[in-house]
Amino acid sequence: MNISASNWDGSYQWLDCNNAYEEILGETYPDFSAFENGSYAVKISENGCVDTSACVEINTVDLSSNKFGASFSLYPNPTSCSVNIDRTYNDLNIIVRNLLGQITNREYYHSAKELDFTIKGEPGIYLIEIMNDQESTLLKVVKK
Repeated sequence: MNISASNWDGSYQWLDCNNAYEEILGETYPDFSAFENGSYAVKISENGCVDTSACVEINTVDLSSNKFGASFSLYPNPTSCSVNIDRTYNDLNIIVRNLLGQITNREYYHSAKELDFTIKGEPGIYLIEIMNDQESTLLKVVKK
Protein backbone atom coordinates (compact mmCIF):
# COMPACT_ATOMS: atom_id res chain seq x y z
CA MET A 1 0.00 0.00 0.00
CA ASN A 2 1.47 3.38 -1.01
CA ILE A 3 0.86 6.74 0.60
CA SER A 4 2.49 10.05 -0.27
CA ALA A 5 3.02 13.58 0.99
CA SER A 6 1.20 16.27 -0.96
CA ASN A 7 4.09 18.71 -0.45
CA TRP A 8 6.93 17.77 -2.83
CA ASP A 9 9.44 20.30 -1.46
CA GLY A 10 11.58 19.90 1.63
CA SER A 11 12.87 16.77 3.33
CA TYR A 12 10.86 13.82 4.59
CA GLN A 13 10.95 11.24 7.34
CA TRP A 14 8.20 8.63 7.63
CA LEU A 15 7.17 7.66 11.16
CA ASP A 16 5.56 4.64 12.82
CA CYS A 17 2.62 6.05 14.80
CA ASN A 18 2.10 2.73 16.60
CA ASN A 19 5.65 2.86 17.93
CA ALA A 20 5.80 6.33 19.56
CA TYR A 21 6.40 8.02 16.18
CA GLU A 22 9.69 6.19 15.73
CA GLU A 23 11.49 7.08 12.51
CA ILE A 24 11.36 4.33 9.89
CA LEU A 25 14.92 3.61 8.73
CA GLY A 26 15.54 4.66 5.12
CA GLU A 27 12.08 6.16 4.56
CA THR A 28 13.03 9.70 3.50
CA TYR A 29 11.08 10.15 0.25
CA PRO A 30 7.71 11.83 -0.43
CA ASP A 31 6.21 8.37 -1.15
CA PHE A 32 6.01 5.54 1.35
CA SER A 33 5.20 1.87 0.67
CA ALA A 34 3.78 0.11 3.70
CA PHE A 35 4.73 -3.55 3.74
CA GLU A 36 2.89 -4.30 6.94
CA ASN A 37 -0.35 -3.07 8.46
CA GLY A 38 0.00 -0.16 10.84
CA SER A 39 -0.38 3.57 11.29
CA TYR A 40 2.06 5.95 9.58
CA ALA A 41 2.79 9.69 9.39
CA VAL A 42 5.35 11.85 7.62
CA LYS A 43 7.49 14.62 9.13
CA ILE A 44 8.28 17.32 6.56
CA SER A 45 11.06 19.88 7.05
CA GLU A 46 11.15 22.94 4.80
CA ASN A 47 12.65 26.43 5.14
CA GLY A 48 13.45 25.90 8.83
CA CYS A 49 9.91 24.70 9.66
CA VAL A 50 8.97 21.15 10.67
CA ASP A 51 5.47 19.67 10.64
CA THR A 52 4.09 16.18 11.08
CA SER A 53 1.05 14.86 9.24
CA ALA A 54 -1.87 13.08 10.80
CA CYS A 55 -1.45 9.31 11.08
CA VAL A 56 -2.80 7.19 8.24
CA GLU A 57 -4.05 3.71 9.11
CA ILE A 58 -3.01 0.99 6.66
CA ASN A 59 -4.80 -2.34 7.06
CA THR A 60 -4.87 -3.66 3.52
CA VAL A 61 -1.36 -5.10 3.22
CA ASP A 62 -1.72 -8.61 1.79
CA LEU A 63 0.58 -11.05 3.50
CA SER A 64 -0.61 -13.98 1.38
CA SER A 65 2.15 -13.54 -1.17
CA ASN A 66 4.31 -15.99 0.81
CA LYS A 67 3.63 -19.26 -1.00
CA PHE A 68 6.41 -21.06 0.91
CA GLY A 69 4.31 -21.10 4.09
CA ALA A 70 4.73 -19.88 7.63
CA SER A 71 7.80 -22.02 8.33
CA PHE A 72 9.83 -19.97 5.84
CA SER A 73 12.04 -17.50 7.72
CA LEU A 74 14.92 -15.20 7.03
CA TYR A 75 17.28 -14.00 9.78
CA PRO A 76 18.71 -11.88 11.27
CA ASN A 77 16.32 -9.02 10.64
CA PRO A 78 17.47 -6.32 11.04
CA THR A 79 20.91 -7.25 9.73
CA SER A 80 24.24 -5.51 9.43
CA CYS A 81 25.21 -7.27 6.19
CA SER A 82 24.09 -10.84 5.45
CA VAL A 83 20.96 -12.93 5.97
CA ASN A 84 20.33 -16.67 6.28
CA ILE A 85 17.56 -19.08 5.34
CA ASP A 86 17.62 -22.56 6.88
CA ARG A 87 15.68 -24.89 4.60
CA THR A 88 16.47 -27.09 1.64
CA TYR A 89 15.37 -25.74 -1.73
CA ASN A 90 16.17 -26.53 -5.33
CA ASP A 91 16.53 -24.02 -8.17
CA LEU A 92 15.92 -20.96 -6.03
CA ASN A 93 16.27 -17.41 -7.38
CA ILE A 94 16.73 -14.50 -5.00
CA ILE A 95 16.42 -10.89 -6.12
CA VAL A 96 17.18 -8.07 -3.67
CA ARG A 97 15.77 -4.60 -4.42
CA ASN A 98 15.98 -1.29 -2.61
CA LEU A 99 12.77 0.69 -2.07
CA LEU A 100 13.33 2.52 -5.35
CA GLY A 101 12.94 -0.85 -7.08
CA GLN A 102 16.60 -1.02 -8.11
CA ILE A 103 18.12 -4.50 -8.04
CA THR A 104 21.10 -4.51 -5.68
CA ASN A 105 21.96 -8.17 -6.12
CA ARG A 106 20.75 -11.50 -7.49
CA GLU A 107 21.57 -14.99 -6.30
CA TYR A 108 20.76 -18.41 -7.74
CA TYR A 109 20.99 -21.64 -5.76
CA HIS A 110 20.69 -24.95 -7.61
CA SER A 111 20.48 -26.91 -4.36
CA ALA A 112 21.23 -25.72 -0.85
CA LYS A 113 20.36 -26.63 2.74
CA GLU A 114 21.27 -23.22 4.11
CA LEU A 115 21.23 -20.00 2.14
CA ASP A 116 23.53 -17.19 3.20
CA PHE A 117 23.75 -14.03 1.13
CA THR A 118 24.87 -10.44 1.53
CA ILE A 119 22.58 -7.44 1.26
CA LYS A 120 24.59 -5.07 -0.93
CA GLY A 121 24.03 -1.33 -0.63
CA GLU A 122 23.60 1.36 1.97
CA PRO A 123 21.65 0.91 5.22
CA GLY A 124 17.90 0.95 4.64
CA ILE A 125 14.96 -1.26 3.83
CA TYR A 126 15.27 -3.95 1.15
CA LEU A 127 12.74 -6.25 -0.46
CA ILE A 128 13.86 -9.80 -1.05
CA GLU A 129 11.97 -11.80 -3.64
CA ILE A 130 12.55 -15.52 -3.33
CA MET A 131 11.13 -17.83 -5.98
CA ASN A 132 11.31 -21.18 -7.70
CA ASP A 133 9.05 -22.75 -10.34
CA GLN A 134 6.19 -23.44 -7.92
CA GLU A 135 6.46 -20.93 -5.07
CA SER A 136 7.42 -17.35 -4.29
CA THR A 137 7.58 -14.91 -1.43
CA LEU A 138 8.44 -11.27 -0.84
CA LEU A 139 10.16 -10.36 2.42
CA LYS A 140 11.25 -7.04 3.90
CA VAL A 141 14.69 -6.78 5.51
CA VAL A 142 16.22 -3.83 7.33
CA LYS A 143 19.96 -3.30 6.87
CA LYS A 144 21.54 -1.32 9.71
